[in-house]
Amino acid sequence: MATVNEVPLRNDLFWYHFITTFSGVKYTVHIRYNTRMNRYMMDLNDASDNPILSGIPVLIQRNLTGQYSTLSIPAGTFVATDDTGNENQPTQFSFGLNHTLYYIDPTQGT
Repeated sequence: MATVNEVPLRNDLFWYHFITTFSGVKYTVHIRYNTRMNRYMMDLNDASDNPILSGIPVLIQRNLTGQYSTLSIPAGTFVATDDTGNENQPTQFSFGLNHTLYYIDPTQGT
């Protein structure tokens, strides 16, 4: 069984980063809001802040990193949800209110 972990996204800052652990490995996550695209983008860097993946759109009901499984990325799945059930994409202020980003960790049981 996998463990589902909430990724702590904020809606009061439009460009920030944090260090966290996914599947036992430290990563630096950069989050930025792209006003032209009207969506949040995620960059996944190693613990030393070297880029691994850049410009991943944070969209609901998608495996955000699945197509990059050959890279040195976490073994699990990143997925965003619309917690209202309306299937709306995240907006500028919706994380923490109507949307959540999860990391599903296959290396840890529930």
